[in-house]
Amino acid sequence: MKKMLSCSIVILALFMSACLFIGAPDSNSINNEENNSNNLKTNNNTTTPGICGDGIVGGSEECDGTDLNGASCDVNGRLSCNADCTFNRTQCASEYCIDTPEFLRCGIDTLSSKSCESEGFDGGTLSCNDCEIDTSQCFRCGNEKIEDDELCDGSNLGERTCQTEGYQNGEISCTDTCKISTEECEGTLYSQLSVGTKHSCALTMQGFAKCWGKDSDETDKVSNAVSNTPTTTAFSKVVAGRNHSCGLAMDGSVLCWGRLITDIETRRGPYKDLSAGNAFTCALTPESNAECWKIGAPVELRSADLATIESDATWTCGIDLNGNAQCWGDGNYPDIPQDIEFKRLSVGFLSVCGILSADGSIKCWSKVEITQSQVDGKRPLNGIYDAISVSSNYACAVRDDGVPKCWGYAGAGTGRTEPPDGELFKSIQTGATHACGIKTDGTIVCWGDSDDERLDVP
Repeated sequence: MKKMLSCSIVILALFMSACLFIGAPDSNSINNEENNSNNLKTNNNTTTPGICGDGIVGGSEECDGTDLNGASCDVNGRLSCNADCTFNRTQCASEYCIDTPEFLRCGIDTLSSKSCESEGFDGGTLSCNDCEIDTSQCFRCGNEKIEDDELCDGSNLGERTCQTEGYQNGEISCTDTCKISTEECEGTLYSQLSVGTKHSCALTMQGFAKCWGKDSDETDKVSNAVSNTPTTTAFSKVVAGRNHSCGLAMDGSVLCWGRLITDIETRRGPYKDLSAGNAFTCALTPESNAECWKIGAPVELRSADLATIESDATWTCGIDLNGNAQCWGDGNYPDIPQDIEFKRLSVGFLSVCGILSADGSIKCWSKVEITQSQVDGKRPLNGIYDAISVSSNYACAVRDDGVPKCWGYAGAGTGRTEPPDGELFKSIQTGATHACGIKTDGTIVCWGDSDDERLDVP
């Protein structure tokens, strides 16, 4: 009995040992399984270095071959992949950019945190141009230094005064954007003048036209030769006709306003000189050809090879390239010898006066009497002259020292036929019954018939 029990115990022990051996993992088995599990997780982690060149984006690669990982240019263009598996954006448009430290120096996010002030400027608008910070619209103002395109800075006005800006007196100032303000300047200075029948026009030193006097010489019709004057266009010359005015713009186009003209009439040109008569305008092309047109009518070629041009009520004269006078129109102009060379020429009703190139003296030809006893239309005035203007029955000239000489009749009103005593002039222009002149200080004074405010210079 005891022997049988012993055998049973031995068999049971052997069975349990076998079970333990089969069912219980040892420590090595456990460690191996943990390692296998860790290896599986690591293979699924995107931080595992990829293999550049295998065509599959992996690890820290931005791209690999044709695999761009779903990326594209931010605006338009073609995104590609470099050999080192980084993006090649050289063929991407860069109207605005994506911020990535490896590629861009500016972009949407960068600009939101930067400004002209942060870049060392005093104001303006910062922008991004070809992924570079663009400061071209930034400005420096307020440091008392005139820099870049500044006209002034604070109290630093440079050499600018009201006089240099085209005014008689006053104090200029500097705006907070370093631009000149002339609000406190007074008295306009002028560079060029034209006198019509009953109105006048002149150019300021900045080239803007100002006209004054009567809009029309007919009481029942308004021409707007004064009231329609453009205020924002700069001109190189302005002319006053009988019922209309014209200006030669800086781009060579001609703008006209006045009777029979709706708003502004523009002739594109380009032109280099200009004159106006009763109801027509003439201009010189860059090729020195004279083109004339009636208001609202097509252009007609009237003469060629001219250096200057001047118009009366119904006819026009010019100095040709040889210095001789050439005239055309209704025929109511005197015959002018062709063996005389002129440097200045002026035409009036049935009259022509010119300054001779040879000695600066004056000669006049007329079908009416406009001269004093010492000027019979053939004998020149004594002296050397720089400017001349003649109208229907009145003429003025300016000597090279600024002294004026006028003869004839300038009309009623003030009763003056002479300019103000003691004044020196750059030029004088005569109308039907009044005259105006630009003095050497740039101001304008008028005399003669005072009706219709034609003597009231703005």
